[in-house]
Amino acid sequence: MAEDQFKTFHPITEEEERMLAGQRGQACFFTGHRDIPGNQQQSLAELLVREVESLIYQGYTVFISGAARGFDLMAAAAVLQQKRYHSQIRLVLAIPCPGQSRGWPAEDAQLYDMICARGEVFLLSENYTRGCMQKRNRFLVDHAVTGVAYYNGETISGTGQTLRYAEKKHVPVINLAPLLHTPARGLTREPDAVDEDVLCADADFDAEDPIEES
Repeated sequence: MAEDQFKTFHPITEEEERMLAGQRGQACFFTGHRDIPGNQQQSLAELLVREVESLIYQGYTVFISGAARGFDLMAAAAVLQQKRYHSQIRLVLAIPCPGQSRGWPAEDAQLYDMICARGEVFLLSENYTRGCMQKRNRFLVDHAVTGVAYYNGETISGTGQTLRYAEKKHVPVINLAPLLHTPARGLTREPDAVDEDVLCADADFDAEDPIEES
């Protein structure tokens, strides 16, 4: 996407945020690492499609992704795949700042462009700031009642920060990583469980955030 095209990403309005907050009870957010082992990518993509379908049948209609590289884009693609059969669902893309895909590999940038063209894009900050990624992570949790993650136990990461914030806000999160070939540390809830705590090591959510979700 050309840089001047980011001007079409309008900042989220108070009315839009109010409407989104009104649907919080039917909303799920996604968070996960950008680097996913090659031997897990296909299995994770298939698992995401099944998990999104399960959530739809449980009554979830709003799916919120930060559209970062890796898991976020995979999750958004899974929602779009299910939207072909469930037209009532929404894919909300919480973009932290303009230029998020600047410097990405061409394949990731193309996928980002395609997903942004088909989802509802809300720009959370008009410029990059040190805290804009954390603002995005909080937005995800604050506008949903459950989450789906790919978390490998790395506490110093955007994903780790987001999960600690979800734990603080009592928002349960499903971790898909343990269901793949490589074990993950951290969360223990199985996909169809209802009430289970997020188990993460204590850390300060306000630590310096990375430019990308990781």
